[in-house]
Amino acid sequence: MDKLTQMEYNNFPHKIREKIKNFEIKKNSIGKSTANIYQCISFNENYYLKIDSKNGELYNEYLSINWLSDKAPVPDIIEWDSDCENDYLLTSKINGLMLCDDYYLTNPNLAISVLSKGLKLLHSIDINNCKIKNNLDNKLLLAKTNIEKKLVDINDWEEETKKLFSSPDLLLEYLYDTKPEEDLVFTHGDYCLPNIFGLGDEVTGFIDLGRAGISDKWQDIALCIRSLRYNFNSNEYDNLLLGELGIEKDINKFNYYILLDELF
Repeated sequence: MDKLTQMEYNNFPHKIREKIKNFEIKKNSIGKSTANIYQCISFNENYYLKIDSKNGELYNEYLSINWLSDKAPVPDIIEWDSDCENDYLLTSKINGLMLCDDYYLTNPNLAISVLSKGLKLLHSIDINNCKIKNNLDNKLLLAKTNIEKKLVDINDWEEETKKLFSSPDLLLEYLYDTKPEEDLVFTHGDYCLPNIFGLGDEVTGFIDLGRAGISDKWQDIALCIRSLRYNFNSNEYDNLLLGELGIEKDINKFNYYILLDELF
């Protein structure tokens, strides 16, 4: 990780600087997030600072963490601030190991157990009073905005997607035409192994909640299966996860939500 420069630090809002003064601050280059992420360490505290543009997903993450704070294991919010260009979210460090840690990659059954417990926990949360919506009507509008802003890079698509669609507009048209009926629950939105933490067979936390909100449960399940296949280089664990969840594979929804993710 690269150390923070004094110039970068001076550009942070005053409230953020006050919370991390005298901390060792390093830039975290792990992951694919568009946000800038810094680890802030003192002798007795370990925080993460995430900075993203005001049209990014950070405000939704802030809302989601607040809403989940008494419902699921999420980081504590240490400070939140905004300026004319960026949003700033300072949170505590989650205890435990990422599900992509070697400990879990060498214990796939244990990883599946934690992943399924996390899905059951999130999807069982009462959504009657939740105003954070990420259902298809909203997601497809966001996808359209991403296309208009030229934020979708076909070069990042899966090879199979490239064979099926020659442009983001054609993919979006297909997604509108084939929109499935939704089984709405509270979803993580990016339920991949690096975003879930565990200790043994227990879930200890969820991070990167910028796409969280009310959506179809297959939003999470599809991305979880894809992440399992990527991290274990195999699809042999698909049925084990679905068995733990007590559901049958819905190939149409699986394919739909994998394709939808290409536009984000």
